[in-house]
Amino acid sequence: MGIDELTLGSRETCRFYRITKTTLANWVSQGFPRSARNQYPLLAGFEWWRKNIAEDTLDAMKAAKLRRETAKALREELKAKQEQGELIVREQSKAWLRGVVSEARQGFLNLPRRMAASLAVLSDEKEIEAQLRSEVYRILRVLGGHKGETK
Repeated sequence: MGIDELTLGSRETCRFYRITKTTLANWVSQGFPRSARNQYPLLAGFEWWRKNIAEDTLDAMKAAKLRRETAKALREELKAKQEQGELIVREQSKAWLRGVVSEARQGFLNLPRRMAASLAVLSDEKEIEAQLRSEVYRILRVLGGHKGETK
């Protein structure tokens, strides 16, 4: 018997390729050679494996390596941008925004208390509106001074 006639049983074939019997059955349905019931020619099987499984595995490994290298490069780029001050930490942004919103809220909540006495002596509606508008714009200017600042 020559090496090209050597066959393996299903158990030996599964051990050789380190697969389960289910995987072997799937391979057979995809064209893995079988010479007789539960007999698989070693050389023909290896050639089928090399063409159908090994090349796909190598392609998948190359694709995985490319994805890993791309992710690593992106991570390094983000790190460099953060070090250069082009990026900010999300929590810093949230804290800054909470501070600005809190200051705006307090400014507008304090508006009636701050303005009540000065408005009480006025009787002209346009003058009252002008003073209120002036105070609202003052609060907005204070808030506008926060552009791009982080605490």
